[in-house]
Amino acid sequence: MKSVRIWYRKEGAAKYMSHLDLVRVMGRVFHRAGIPLWYTEGFNPHPFMTFALPLSLGTVGLRETMDIKLEDEISREAILEKMNPCMPDGITVFDVTDPVMKPGAIAFGQYRIELFCGETTPEALLETVKGQLEKKELIIEKRSKKGVKLFDLKPAVQKAELFLDESGVVLETILPAGSTLNVNPSLLVEAFCLYTKLPVEARITRENVLDQNLKSFR
Repeated sequence: MKSVRIWYRKEGAAKYMSHLDLVRVMGRVFHRAGIPLWYTEGFNPHPFMTFALPLSLGTVGLRETMDIKLEDEISREAILEKMNPCMPDGITVFDVTDPVMKPGAIAFGQYRIELFCGETTPEALLETVKGQLEKKELIIEKRSKKGVKLFDLKPAVQKAELFLDESGVVLETILPAGSTLNVNPSLLVEAFCLYTKLPVEARITRENVLDQNLKSFR
């Protein structure tokens, strides 16, 4: 039994695939590809697959990861070759490696947030959002299993680079994404809407997952 880490992109229409649907799809992909997954034991055996940090619905992921356990020997190259022809549109495996870090080492997500607003120009939106990021605090309602509480986003933001490019207003940011604290980037967009009174919309891409030292998870 060998553990293997699968690296994939989830984009296009696939970004609207729920995590539960993704788990089902991956199970079918491994079956069709003939990859010998190890099955758990007990009354309800199922293929061993774990996803380190599931994506929020509607978010593009450029460096997503999942771990599997193999029942029989198969090369990493063969896994890559066999999986992609069986994948749905929008999901592409780009690497297969041995796990280096434990999933619990993930502490942050690196995001690109493209911001839009039909009621103002990109230049004006840039200055408005910049003003919000420069405030001492950015209080928002954060929902969890324990209920709703007020949460200050400012201390959670590890990086915030705001600029204009051909996409419009872009915010490159790093936010907590671990088991202790997980801040969804959509909360930043929600805060911008709340405090600017503008209908700000966003395209969110998770570009990477990082450890506590802001190094790439491997």
